[in-house]
Amino acid sequence: DPTSASPQALVNESMWYAVTVSDGICTRMDSVFVSVYELNCEEPDIFVPNAFTPNGDGNNDVLFVRGRFITDLEFKIFDRWGEKVFETTDQAVGWDGTFRGEPAGAAVFVYHLRVVCEDGRSYFKKGNVTLIR
Repeated sequence: DPTSASPQALVNESMWYAVTVSDGICTRMDSVFVSVYELNCEEPDIFVPNAFTPNGDGNNDVLFVRGRFITDLEFKIFDRWGEKVFETTDQAVGWDGTFRGEPAGAAVFVYHLRVVCEDGRSYFKKGNVTLIR
């Protein structure tokens, strides 16, 4: 609606959009580039690092699932005997390398990741992560 005080547009592709505003006396024009990103519910847009170093130096101390557009998450980490050492359903909660309150030793762990993205698609991945001390 060109007469609306709060116009809206459905944007399907990245492009420049020109806007003209007039109050009947003055007219102003401006333009803006609107970027449209494809919603991607798979690698590389969903990422789990393959190593981390929970040594307290502030770099890579916590293992997080990285990704945009995630609405539901299930992230589990297992030791080499199959015992679950960590689990979260919150993307903001990562593994700090502890198990039952004690630091886990340097080792390779297995993870299972299941996410659901904003468009309803699911993504499942199994992988390894190395805890380095």
